[in-house]
Amino acid sequence: MITDKLKALSEILEHSSQLVPQLNDVFFMDRSFSPEINEKSYSDNVWRKKSLVELAHDYQNLAANWLHERKVDESIKIFSEKLDLNLITIDEIALELDVLQEWLDEIDHFMMLIPVKIKRAVTSSCKQERWELENGLPKDCDGSAKITVLAIDRSIEVWEKLMAYFPQLEDDCLDFLVRLQHLKELTLKEFPNAMRFIRPGFDQSLD
Repeated sequence: MITDKLKALSEILEHSSQLVPQLNDVFFMDRSFSPEINEKSYSDNVWRKKSLVELAHDYQNLAANWLHERKVDESIKIFSEKLDLNLITIDEIALELDVLQEWLDEIDHFMMLIPVKIKRAVTSSCKQERWELENGLPKDCDGSAKITVLAIDRSIEVWEKLMAYFPQLEDDCLDFLVRLQHLKELTLKEFPNAMRFIRPGFDQSLD
């Protein structure tokens, strides 16, 4: 019986080693910001938006570090305790780990998407917003900002799930939640029409 338990625990820990997403080049993302603005009157606006991009990159780097530190590994050892008490089966553990993997994958995916989309929104706004307005077109910056907000919302949902599942990670999760909420508020302040942007095929049915 002890041998079986040790084998099961070994499988749990082996599975847990795969719970850290691939972070190739995540620390080497392009943090540059160089919109081609000639009018001096845009100066304050550009630098305000630059800080928004930097906040997004700060979240990305902190989240990447958190995943790299594998803090979840310690928390999933609760599975071995439940296994010893016959409160959970190996099959149930496998399902739990699959769900956890999905959450971490989502954090990994959206932490890279957020700065990319907010940078596109910012550079598009600085370069093209007057041309789009003059031609009666929806602004590309609003579309990118909307995707940013949706990615932030989904990230918030996942961090809240992690916090509820692993109370011992509450401080870490709360820090990310505060950062994301602040980033969302600033994005919506900078792009107040973002959520009214209609994405063909997503926000309306195709004729």
